[in-house]
Amino acid sequence: MARHWKYESPPTFFGQNDGISSPVIAENILYLSDANSHCVRSFSLNGQFLSRFGAHGCGDDEFDQPCALAWRRERLYVVDWGNDQIKLFSNGHFVESVGSIGLVSGKLCGPQGICFGAERMYVAERNNSRIQVFDCNSKHRSLFVIKDVTPFNVAMSPLGLLYMTSCSGCIVLFKGEKRVLTWGKKGTKHGEFSFPAGISITPDHLAYVCDHGNQRVQVFQESGAFVHQWTTRANEATFQPSGLTFGPEGELYVTGEGHIAVYL
Repeated sequence: MARHWKYESPPTFFGQNDGISSPVIAENILYLSDANSHCVRSFSLNGQFLSRFGAHGCGDDEFDQPCALAWRRERLYVVDWGNDQIKLFSNGHFVESVGSIGLVSGKLCGPQGICFGAERMYVAERNNSRIQVFDCNSKHRSLFVIKDVTPFNVAMSPLGLLYMTSCSGCIVLFKGEKRVLTWGKKGTKHGEFSFPAGISITPDHLAYVCDHGNQRVQVFQESGAFVHQWTTRANEATFQPSGLTFGPEGELYVTGEGHIAVYL
């Protein structure tokens, strides 16, 4: 670990996303969703706090357990889990929202993860157990139901393969809407998980996965073959990682439980 910093994130006692944070880097700023504090924070890449927006509520610029972020065309996309919406912001100002609670196409129930690929936005729904696909104008295009595992987060590879982490303890790989590979199960060994959460794919097609309950990051090849792992630490203490993203120099930012750790 090259460096580490901590921010205040009080524990919650009512949410499914306790301790969950998710980072994204854009224009040399690290944005961080904080489900416990119902806000989005921003930092410089050396850890200097810059700003915070959002509060607990259901208004346009309020959140209920924001749990994932994405960036596209100078807009920040925030997955607002408790309000069943994706909210778009520009320079911290609300632009529009996508979705509302429901079961039919285009509606959301427990949105948990988000990513972009090939002019499409992919949203993983934990409660509806499906992935919905929208175009870049936020118009609904399609969906596919995940029958035997529960979606959590998603990431797109440079080759256009969609990776999904699952609360069921596995990683699922899709080509288009076709499921082509599943690996992992609940456990503590290499390739096993205790709540795989955040995921990010490198240009050389390695999948970095936050193994939240096991307090580690695991790395895999596209085939699902295990590469290596390390325990996530903040100084001398371990923490449960929930999100990760790569910086402009290839450094890896890992977040969780009020910690941001940077690995070179």
